[in-house]
Amino acid sequence: MMKKTKIVLLFVVAIAMLAFSACGGGTTTPTPTPTPEPTPDPGYELPITLPEEIDPDEEFGDYDIFVNGVGLPGVHPLTLEDEIFPSHVPLVPVAEALGAFVATARDEVLLEGIIGPIFFTVGSEDFLVDGQTVTLFHPSIEEDGVIYVPILFFRDVFGVGTAFFEGNQAIIADEESDMQ
Repeated sequence: MMKKTKIVLLFVVAIAMLAFSACGGGTTTPTPTPTPEPTPDPGYELPITLPEEIDPDEEFGDYDIFVNGVGLPGVHPLTLEDEIFPSHVPLVPVAEALGAFVATARDEVLLEGIIGPIFFTVGSEDFLVDGQTVTLFHPSIEEDGVIYVPILFFRDVFGVGTAFFEGNQAIIADEESDMQ
């Protein structure tokens, strides 16, 4: 219980420091990074690391989610109950494959993206990016201990070049690619 209290306190301190620095106060001292809260086994290995070279024969293979042209093993998109096609991808493996750090404390999430610190509450359609709110059509959700975000989160909030579904496969890339 003491460890969870420390994690929550670190997370609250980090958020307070982000808010203080966003208001123009503070110095350039780095913000302490909160320790992520342990989560149930999501069925894939963390952290996700991408190989330096991409095998072109692997493209659009048996994987459901591709980050920068590389399939993420054991990671699958989520189809919402009332939808025919998938709309959400698991936040942690995709964000880590893009080089981000994700910290969670209860239903609150903090991560460093391409365009700055991102904060949101699971279940919300609103994402706070560098003090600005970005609203998406679908909310973030938690399913079986895994946090899922709409695929457009990675393009419109996180700041990658492209993020879309091609059939049932998710394609997410730092820059525009020929995979479209």
